[in-house]
Amino acid sequence: MHKEVDEYLCKVYLPLFDPESIDDESLPLWVRNAINHFHGTGVKLLLDVIRKKDFGPYEIGLLAGSAKHIDEILESLPKIKQEYLDKLKGTKVGKKFDQIEHKLAEIKILIDGYERDISKDSNHEESKYLKGKSEGLQLIKDEEDQIKGARENTKLLALMYFVWPVVEENCKTRREL
Repeated sequence: MHKEVDEYLCKVYLPLFDPESIDDESLPLWVRNAINHFHGTGVKLLLDVIRKKDFGPYEIGLLAGSAKHIDEILESLPKIKQEYLDKLKGTKVGKKFDQIEHKLAEIKILIDGYERDISKDSNHEESKYLKGKSEGLQLIKDEEDQIKGARENTKLLALMYFVWPVVEENCKTRREL
């Protein structure tokens, strides 16, 4: 893959996975606002839990419930041709995607093991877990299968976000955009 493509993908994708990117002043304000919007949808509580890194029964339940929605979202994404995936191997973005995939697998293993063990624990601990799982199952998507917290302009905002370096370089006014 070309170095420029790798740099572009890192510049665009990596801030989405970093909860601290909304404070990164090297990013344009409108880009940080877009990231903040995406982080403010149904995933906000989940990002807060991940940021704390303190996983008790409730937090693990929240991850367990949310994992179902995350899997559904990932499955619904358009499939990427293997030749494009091969080009990402060894790049920063490719490594980041591998890390994310590895973390999701770790979370699933953690959840499976925890679900086996929680029934042997106290009713109080199991109750916390089940409360978190129940909230996680309702955290990201609503009853109409829409992402919670998304606005009408979320799709347009996502489109602009994914080309923000081009927009930032070529458009200085709304009229130019």
